[in-house]
Amino acid sequence: MASFWVYGSIRAGKGIFIARKMQQYLARGSRVATNVNVFPEKLDPNGTVSITRLPDIPRIEDIKALGRGCPDGEKQKLGGLFLDETSIFLNARSWNDKDRAEWIAYIRLLGKMGWDVFFTTQDPESVDKQILAATGEEFIHCVRKDYFRIPVVSDFYDIYRIFKTKGQERESKILPHINEAAYRRGKTKLFNKPYRSEIYRPVQFFGTYDTNQMFNVDVMHLRGRDVDMRATYSLLPGQTLRKYEIIRNMQEAQAKQETTDMALTLDDIQLPKQKPPFPKWQLLFFLLFAFLAVFTWNSILSTDEPQQANQTQQTQTVKTESSNAPVPADDTPDYLKGVYISGWVLINKNGAYVYDYALHNSEHTGFDYMAYGLQLKPAAPCVAWLTTVDGFSKQITCRFSSGSKASDSSQLAQQQTSTLSNFSLGTIVDSTLESM
Repeated sequence: MASFWVYGSIRAGKGIFIARKMQQYLARGSRVATNVNVFPEKLDPNGTVSITRLPDIPRIEDIKALGRGCPDGEKQKLGGLFLDETSIFLNARSWNDKDRAEWIAYIRLLGKMGWDVFFTTQDPESVDKQILAATGEEFIHCVRKDYFRIPVVSDFYDIYRIFKTKGQERESKILPHINEAAYRRGKTKLFNKPYRSEIYRPVQFFGTYDTNQMFNVDVMHLRGRDVDMRATYSLLPGQTLRKYEIIRNMQEAQAKQETTDMALTLDDIQLPKQKPPFPKWQLLFFLLFAFLAVFTWNSILSTDEPQQANQTQQTQTVKTESSNAPVPADDTPDYLKGVYISGWVLINKNGAYVYDYALHNSEHTGFDYMAYGLQLKPAAPCVAWLTTVDGFSKQITCRFSSGSKASDSSQLAQQQTSTLSNFSLGTIVDSTLESM
């Protein structure tokens, strides 16, 4: 339920783009209506969907006679309405005022009728402003890419072609015939930045429509008056036309041989499905892209090795300088040096489980952190933090040591005793009950 304005200069590939889109709509089984002379046996050889052929210059009653483009309730397989050379019959200056109001009123409803509409023109500004404002949802700009030249390379190629053709060739192109359709949004800014584009080869769509079609009003002079002979009709599907062609060829062969006619129907003919051409150019571009990607990746890796060597050398230099740098002074207070966790217990305090610790100092005697005005912050069973009133934090961990050697008997007795000799379990239990 969208409207597209396909525009571009003369021979920019607008008709090729329309044929490509019609082929896509027919392939998915959607209805197609157009005012272009198309050849279904070439456009959709295996298709079974008929194409509605509108007059070259359609009237508003021709558009209304199309009805719905898809069944009511269908949101995916919408019909495709393709109108070529719209600047002829939707021109703001030469448009008949009698039909103008009906066109503007009905063309707004085509989306609700299940149609995707494609308007083709060389310049959208030549169309009536009200039509353009009502349907200017998306603009598709068609250009040919083979007109672009490669510096230096194209010049040498031109010289080569002149000598090869002995000056008979008028035009030479180093690039293949490739078209691009750039999608843009907006009603007034037609040349804004495209949000997506399609690139395709037109050669596979040659012969699918009449490129020399003249868009005229079919009027005949009968009995002294002009009669409008415009009418809408249906084209047979491509598969049916191919079968009729086989029957016609067989009849011509029988007529030449003067043999008896053979009874043959359309159902008796089994047509092989035509396969799309092998995408050799797509394969060539893919291989070229893969080669460039591998080459770029190897170049990046090769340039990273010297950088890594320099980084390693710089790291070693920094380590050497850091080892020679003076060691910063330890700001830990003397009473906190050597403090460690000698035991811990998990208690339930106000519905939350917290750790409580037994602390000892460097002399392996009990350490009361509250006497020093310290704050204890539990972190894990064997990890906690002690914070002074000055904001200095000291991490303490579990450590079980028998103490240092001493010469006197008292120190030797302390060394032989357990590190938990000054630890009273009753004290921990009492503090636990008080906290609960």
